[in-house]
Amino acid sequence: DPGINFDFLFIKEYSSGFNVGFVLYTGEDIDEYQKGNFKKQVEFVKGVTKTLKDDGDDTSVGIITYSDKPYLRHGFDDNITYSVFGTVLDKLNLTGKGRNIGKALELAKTELFNRSDEHGNIKGRDILVVLTDDGSDDDLAVPSFALKRDNVTIFSVGVGRYLRGQLNEMASEPNSEHVITADNYDGLGHTMAFLKDAIIKGNKQVVCVHGEKRLRPFSIILFY
Repeated sequence: DPGINFDFLFIKEYSSGFNVGFVLYTGEDIDEYQKGNFKKQVEFVKGVTKTLKDDGDDTSVGIITYSDKPYLRHGFDDNITYSVFGTVLDKLNLTGKGRNIGKALELAKTELFNRSDEHGNIKGRDILVVLTDDGSDDDLAVPSFALKRDNVTIFSVGVGRYLRGQLNEMASEPNSEHVITADNYDGLGHTMAFLKDAIIKGNKQVVCVHGEKRLRPFSIILFY
């Protein structure tokens, strides 16, 4: 109808894929409280990744490990199939002592989420999932704020002796949708569905279309 004028407002638009980074604790004491804790952490990452990534899709996965020092083990530019990614996780080993989560977050900002958006393409949503079973030995407020300022969504996953205040400070808002806790590593499996659903929920595109005819405005909101 030529008498209708439309204004289109795209609030946020993402591709169908994700850039999901996992920050895993690999300190030597992780298995001291119960043997097999580290393997359960790895299986948790495998399970979450499997729900998001199919071979040939545009979801990329990254891995940072930390104890006293952080290391980038797998970057988004090294995108591979799910089965090969599983072997990358299986090759991780325990090293170091301490929990410097802040340093791991700084590494995530400088080495993991530092890709340029080439060719003007719509990139996948940037997500960071941080796992810890105790409090951080260094400051995590500043680096987590810097990541969130760059539109990285942070999920905090606390196990056992986690500090709830630190989880809340690190995670994106609202905390009820971005903080996940478990009493022990055996309980991580039960949190998998919640995390997957929360990630997918945040990837919806919202398109607002506003039209006006005869001074009677109307709006349509479409979800994709």
